[in-house]
Amino acid sequence: MDDFRRWMEMNGYSANTIESYIRGVRSYFDWFNGKYGRDPRELFRENIVDYLQDLKVREVGHVTYNSHLAALQRLNAFWIESGVQSDTVILKRDRWKAQAGNESPTQHTTEEVERFLQVILESGNRRDYTLAFFLAYTGLRVSEAIHLQIKDVNLPARQLVVQFGKGQKRREIPLSTRLVQVIRSYLRDTRPQYRTAERSPYLFVSSRGRQISRKTVYSLLVKYSRQAGVNPEITPHSLRHFFCTRALEAGYTIEEVRQIAGHANVNTTLIYAHPSRKSMLEKIDRL
Repeated sequence: MDDFRRWMEMNGYSANTIESYIRGVRSYFDWFNGKYGRDPRELFRENIVDYLQDLKVREVGHVTYNSHLAALQRLNAFWIESGVQSDTVILKRDRWKAQAGNESPTQHTTEEVERFLQVILESGNRRDYTLAFFLAYTGLRVSEAIHLQIKDVNLPARQLVVQFGKGQKRREIPLSTRLVQVIRSYLRDTRPQYRTAERSPYLFVSSRGRQISRKTVYSLLVKYSRQAGVNPEITPHSLRHFFCTRALEAGYTIEEVRQIAGHANVNTTLIYAHPSRKSMLEKIDRL
């Protein structure tokens, strides 16, 4: 790390930039050490892809994501110049492009999401189907969904309660009749088959632990997206975007969507009122 710092100083990087890159590299080293029990000796493309996926699973913002990526790009350049490795393993396409301020962040149409859900249904895995359906039609953050307990879901009232959302705020979420039926079927026929079901209070369980992990959820959605031919791949956060847009299209007010989604600022909700680039391109062809 000291050699890396000196190299950046010699190449004219500012003190703030150097400290930012050191933090980014340390974050990667911590992740690598936690997974493999040692520091990396060089950068491999496969490890970088895995790490970037983990950053998205942890729901870091695009600024933090790109900052860590830039740090690794500099480390890659330093190690190439130092003879540690010869390959450039970080590509331009790895950068997370921020959404334009006047464009909805929603990337997937109802047809794409329904096709995606049908692929999961036909796979026979009712837990995965319920989970994906749940994320698409409640708008919950993945962290909220995996921590949701059975006692927080009131099917007769068609409502669930998020006890500790972002900012430790409690909020109530309405459930559609269709979603209630999906959850009821899962609780009756599927959840009891998991060996951890009896001792787990959580709605979504795994065969290994009391609750499903965020990384598992992310990986499952990516797998089914590829099977459904949906591109870009569906993620928990893109389903949250989908829900907010669909809710507005269905007649919910901005304030109602803000409350359901748990947005601290109404300006966050307002971006879903903007048309997507895809919808504008479709409409221009009708002129």
